[in-house]
Amino acid sequence: MKKRLIINADDYGLTKGVSRGIRDAYKEGIVTSTTALMNIPGATHEIELALEETPGLQIGVHLNITTGKPIFPLEEIPSLVHPDGRFFSKSELMMNLERIEIGELEKEWHAQIQQCLMNVSSISHIDSHIHAATWRDDFWSLYVDLATQFHCAARLPYSAPTSMVEQVKNTGMDPKLISIVFSNKDGQTMALHKAKVPCTDSLVSLVELTNWFSPDPVIDMVKKLPDGVSEWFCHPGYSDGNLEKLSSYNKQRDFELSCLVNDSLLQAIKENNIELIGFIDIH
Repeated sequence: MKKRLIINADDYGLTKGVSRGIRDAYKEGIVTSTTALMNIPGATHEIELALEETPGLQIGVHLNITTGKPIFPLEEIPSLVHPDGRFFSKSELMMNLERIEIGELEKEWHAQIQQCLMNVSSISHIDSHIHAATWRDDFWSLYVDLATQFHCAARLPYSAPTSMVEQVKNTGMDPKLISIVFSNKDGQTMALHKAKVPCTDSLVSLVELTNWFSPDPVIDMVKKLPDGVSEWFCHPGYSDGNLEKLSSYNKQRDFELSCLVNDSLLQAIKENNIELIGFIDIH
């Protein structure tokens, strides 16, 4: 059985430096697709740059409910935002999960996809920022419905490794929230399969290798890649003051970028007969 690998860079459009880093990771490295934060001002322009500079880079939508302000009129989606119109932060969303109205979330996520489709003829796939689509069963049902409606692929639900769960437990987070965020996702994967939404066979986060200073851990992952279609999601970019204001994951993006364009990693992929593809290739 063939080994096929999708390497998706999340957060396209978050800042100019992140977007430029993702384009460079495609041009000079192994990134094959990206998902864009369409509610962020400037994301549309960054997509225009991608279409011009990296026309082969597949573009999807990074469905968002925790960063920036929504696209949909605030008065029609009050359960999603602060009084000043900002989305809840990650921790705030965890504490306010029960107040989110699913109909309002549908309006906003639909608007984010439509915003992307104003710039591209079709989207390669959808995934969700900080995996928020996995946090409630009706969020996931909406996610599957959107993939079906827009005839696109979708990312699998992410199951964090045990080591990451233990780290979160040590922060003092409410055990109920840990259960919501890090629960077993087999049922969600089955929902994708039942709806016949194109998806990969496995999913790995390169954030698990946060303190990269060499490509060696990633090369080890290449050698252990299972048969079938795998997705690795990553967050390359160029860190700057704008990014540091928006995300605690900033300088790590420089490390990721340097690894993703490393010649040794490219060589390892060739030597192990791995085919680099995008989500459109599994439709």
